[in-house]
Amino acid sequence: MAEITTKQTNLKKVSEKYNELIKQKSGKCSKILFLVSDGKLIEKIKKSININTYIEEPQILTYISFIMKELEKYWTLISKELKSIKGIPNNIPYSLPEYIITEMVENFRYKYGYFEDITGTSENISKSIYSNLKSAAYMNTDIYSTGEKIYYTKKNKENLERFSYTQNDEIIKEYTDKLIEKSAIDLPMAIYLYTEKLLKNEEYKKSLAKRYDYLIIDSIEKISNAELELVKVFEYIGKEVFIYGDISADFSAIYNFDLDNIVEYYSRKNNSEIKNIGNLAYMDSIENKNLSNHKKYGAKYKDLKPFSSRIKECYQSQLYTEMIDDILYKTEKIAKEAEKIGKTAIIIPPGSGILLHRITDGLKKRGINYFSTSTDFKISQHRYANMLIIITALYAGNSEIEFSTEEYIQMISLVLGINKIKANNIFRENETLLKTIVLENTEFESVYCESREITFDNFLGNIEDKSTEMDEENIEINKKDINNSVENVYNLDLIIEKIYLARKKNLKRSEFMRRFYTEVLIALENGIENIEICKKVIIECEKLEEAAECGVIEDFEIDKILKGYVRDYIGFRELKNSEGDDKIMITTPFYYINSMCDRGVQIWADCGSNMWNPKIAKEISNPVVLRKSYEEKHIFTDIDEEMLKKYYMNNQLYSLLDSSEEVYAFKSDYSLNGYLSESMMYTSIINLMDNEEI
Repeated sequence: MAEITTKQTNLKKVSEKYNELIKQKSGKCSKILFLVSDGKLIEKIKKSININTYIEEPQILTYISFIMKELEKYWTLISKELKSIKGIPNNIPYSLPEYIITEMVENFRYKYGYFEDITGTSENISKSIYSNLKSAAYMNTDIYSTGEKIYYTKKNKENLERFSYTQNDEIIKEYTDKLIEKSAIDLPMAIYLYTEKLLKNEEYKKSLAKRYDYLIIDSIEKISNAELELVKVFEYIGKEVFIYGDISADFSAIYNFDLDNIVEYYSRKNNSEIKNIGNLAYMDSIENKNLSNHKKYGAKYKDLKPFSSRIKECYQSQLYTEMIDDILYKTEKIAKEAEKIGKTAIIIPPGSGILLHRITDGLKKRGINYFSTSTDFKISQHRYANMLIIITALYAGNSEIEFSTEEYIQMISLVLGINKIKANNIFRENETLLKTIVLENTEFESVYCESREITFDNFLGNIEDKSTEMDEENIEINKKDINNSVENVYNLDLIIEKIYLARKKNLKRSEFMRRFYTEVLIALENGIENIEICKKVIIECEKLEEAAECGVIEDFEIDKILKGYVRDYIGFRELKNSEGDDKIMITTPFYYINSMCDRGVQIWADCGSNMWNPKIAKEISNPVVLRKSYEEKHIFTDIDEEMLKKYYMNNQLYSLLDSSEEVYAFKSDYSLNGYLSESMMYTSIINLMDNEEI
């Protein structure tokens, strides 16, 4: 049964169904598979269950968590077919795919002239290729023909070189073959292998039939085509399926979902199984060609109109800097009401790194507590994280990676707690030693001993010379400076010594990181405040070490990936710990909606930016045309793109306003680059405030 509502998913209703099924199974929760759209819902649903009614651990999981567990448990069924080397799958970290594909693109580009008609960087091409792979896996379409599909939907394909699109497919084949060879999986490969291998295996279907009697899914608008295949298997083996959801909150362009295909599947089934779906319930099937369905469902003006009074103000500034000042002024005003701080979210468009930096900098200066969910920054852009990465690369003796003089100076400044001028002097005195740490242990040992002896003799000799030239009035002051300087050089010497001794013990990078943090960094002035970012670096390092052990990457590549590809992120558990009554949340619209946040006071920043509704069709990527519901080789037009943008804009407004009490929107006439700034988002807000249909 698919129960589709016209309001936000009713968790109470879903939980009631779950409790009802638990009673029917006499408390045997393991017989009910409950798949939720977001991990944050798991705790909420568990709290709604009467603890006295169940005798087993509830099986409440996200779809991805579920398939990852299944792949690990039944990997032998897959490895027989794929002839994999190892008996268990190796999960690679999120930072690795972008790195591996970028390296492949670089290699193919300069060796064989691939992507010669594309001016973008290898990193950007890599992101597009990986986006296509993810989309195809979620859409349950052929992962090895994504470039071909996209090429045939281009309106100007006659004027395009077809090679870049077929080369996209070659890179995907090269990448997936590399993973399969090493029994390694990332997110799209996990989805692909589960859907194409396990779900089609009769032995596995029998296992599902034995283990589960019911399947519950909380959000139909967030079911992928791949997840629909699991639903079909449950129906095939005679199990009951219950699906709930809200088709007005569809963000399928962002999440690689295909609501058209999902609704079409259910509209073909017995109509009595579909509730509250308006006119669709009376159709034997849905005319489902080229995005036409979006006119039939999704948020309409009548859905948005009741929320219009929640938009209190729409502030318009002439200049970008004035807009930021207005946002900070409004935030400061809200922060004076203590009960509102923990209920406030500043929502900025994705990819707005400068805007985020200026807002967070302004909040710091005003003493306003906040936390950010931004994933726009590389982890190495955090000073403490980068310091740990540099020291670890030195420990590993990695001559393949170079650090700038500025990075060395910043490292010394942080470790010794001194300003950059003093750090620069110490770096100059120890430059040879620092740069020879990458040498083999035997050579490093002799350089280390010789350098320490010379440095201290010369340094102390210079101090004695200077002290004889001082007048008595300044002797006390200079003695203090001299003692501090001696202590700083001594501390730096201890750090180098820790590297040297750890090498003798042959510690793993991650173990060295952990010891170095607990023995050195935690004692620094801001050591404890930076514990979370340092923990992230250590965890990522551990994952990369596992990837190196199974042969997906070489050991020397770990430092390069840590520095250039690992991004800062915030998971739902971390989000839960960060939230508080004394912190303002800074996030993007898609993260806010997907994380099920409920902050009544919302500040929408830079509403004139088109990034509120980003471009769908890019040079060699387009998730929409990879859907099952999209007609093969039909041209994706500008009209299609504009129609989808409006559709998703309405759904975005609906989802944000539905959880709001007060909304304050801000826009500048000119963008950061000085161009006139006018977007669909801003027009929609003004029309909604003026009660004009949008």
